Formats: sequence, structure tokens, C-alpha cells
Amino acid sequence: MSSSIPLRFCALVTALAVIYSIFPARNPKVNINEIITENAAQTESEKAKAEWYLSQLLSQKSALVIGGTHGIGRHISLALAHYGADVSIVGPNYNDGQTIVKQMESVAKDNLERYPQKFDAFAYDLSTVGGCNNYTKLLQNNGLLFDILVLTMG
Repeated sequence: MSSSIPLRFCALVTALAVIYSIFPARNPKVNINEIITENAAQTESEKAKAEWYLSQLLSQKSALVIGGTHGIGRHISLALAHYGADVSIVGPNYNDGQTIVKQMESVAKDNLERYPQKFDAFAYDLSTVGGCNNYTKLLQNNGLLFDILVLTMG
């Protein structure tokens, strides 16, 4: 259970980094040009180390991405799948969810040879009380638990 705390912290830091990089005017301390320059300056070995570290951190963890069918949520879902996490997404549209599941399977194909990953999509409109109640019942009835929770619903 203690390994879940750093993952949640990592997800929070990642989300904040994304927000600050998108809205630098709201945070004058963030210089997007410095971020781009630092990332471009990374050597291939540094990138490989980062890839390995993320794979070790996320492999065989379970993540729930609420709002995972579009925008930032979609990209976070794909990244989690790429680095080895089991990913469940929730969005209002069934077909959008199935499309993202196929994309996650595609980006995770190298991982699937080493260990099985599971990808699910649930179609619930969590902007309504009824949708929240129905999804909560599904979680309770199936005993679904997650190591990582990402909230990106707009």
C-alpha cells in the first residue's frame, strides 16, 4: 500500500506540470522555453533511464482515469498503458471508450509479451448524480480497486 502514495504524488506532480506548461501566464515562474530546452538537451541514455524508471514505477499497477476518452485524460491513459499499468477509463460515450481501449492495447503491445495488462472502458456520465451513483455501484459490486486515480473530467 505504501507504494501507492508516491504514485499518487507522481500523478499530481505530472498534472500540475501539464497545467503550468499550458498556462504559463498564470504562473510567471514557469518559462516554457526553458522546459523545452531542458527536454531537448536530454541524452538518449537519460531518456532510456526515464523510460525504465516509469516502467518500473507503473508496471502492474491499476489506474482509473475519469475523463479518459478525450484531451489530456486520453493522453494520460495512453501513457499509463505504455508504461505497463492496467487502465480503466470512464467517459460518457461507449464508442469513444472502446476506441481508446484499442489504442491502449496498441501502445502496450510490447508490454503484453512480458505480463498481461487489462484495459477497460466504462460509459457513465459522471456529471450527473445518477451516473455517479451507477458507477459507484459498479465499483462496489465488482470490488474494483485502483492504485492511481486521475481526474481529468471537464
